[in-house]
Amino acid sequence: MTRLRHILCVSILLIPMTILALSTSVLSASRDIKVFNYSGKIRHCVFIRFKPEINETDKKAIYFKIFALKDRIDGMLNVTFGKNVNKEGLDHGYSDGFTVDFLNLAARDRYLLNAEHQEAGASIVAAAIEGRRGVFVFDLQL
Repeated sequence: MTRLRHILCVSILLIPMTILALSTSVLSASRDIKVFNYSGKIRHCVFIRFKPEINETDKKAIYFKIFALKDRIDGMLNVTFGKNVNKEGLDHGYSDGFTVDFLNLAARDRYLLNAEHQEAGASIVAAAIEGRRGVFVFDLQL
């Protein structure tokens, strides 16, 4: 009985130690994983708090101005528009948005300097609650 108790005690001690050793090796391996594997591409994210009087037709007209630039600006890859569907309640009133993917920073810069983009941007600001304060822009490296 004493031998069985000894084996049981050793087993009880070894199991947590083994789990701890395994989790430590997994954690140290995860530190070696690169969080950012930058491809050079840029995702230009724009979130808008539209004025209540701006209807869906008005929004589509603004979005079309951005979408039309896709064939005119070299390196502008993809444009996506949509409503916020997040249920966390952290949107701060930004109910709509769009993303534009670019091949690289140079393509994004061509877009920013483009007169048609600046006109579309002015339309967005005019349609947003509190003007520029109603627009949030974030450029993400992919």
